[in-house]
Amino acid sequence: MSGQIKSLADAVRTAMNAERQAAAFYSKAAENTTDEKGRGMFVQLVSFENRHYEKLAELLTSLGEESPESPADGPAIETPASEGSPGEKQTDIDAVILAIEAEKKARSAYLELAQSASQPEVRELFEKLAEEEDTHRKILEEQFVALSNRGQWTWGT
Repeated sequence: MSGQIKSLADAVRTAMNAERQAAAFYSKAAENTTDEKGRGMFVQLVSFENRHYEKLAELLTSLGEESPESPADGPAIETPASEGSPGEKQTDIDAVILAIEAEKKARSAYLELAQSASQPEVRELFEKLAEEEDTHRKILEEQFVALSNRGQWTWGT
């Protein structure tokens, strides 16, 4: 995780920022791809990341904290997706590779947060988010193989 995390609330805010950045990355990837199946997958990933953000916002509220007005302004988990967005000249495979690495790092960060959580329900939330990030990685890896071997997306087939 980037920066210093001083409290659970800080960790949650950092995770929320990472989810917003991931959603923005996938949204840009959806805009840039010319393939409908690829676009559909990236749009679905935007939805997944937005749902993670909502779960984290609920946790933050349960901690007696307010959700940030502009979540993308604070620190985030450092991932390839937080370092930039897919460029217009970037290939679909390039975007998928960046996304795979981002999902791996997000999973690791959530597992780290789960291990440091003292409350069982907080630990369970972070473990669930880590599991979901791993599912996203698997989805992306399947698409990477399809794009690399067949030159086409298989999402939704």
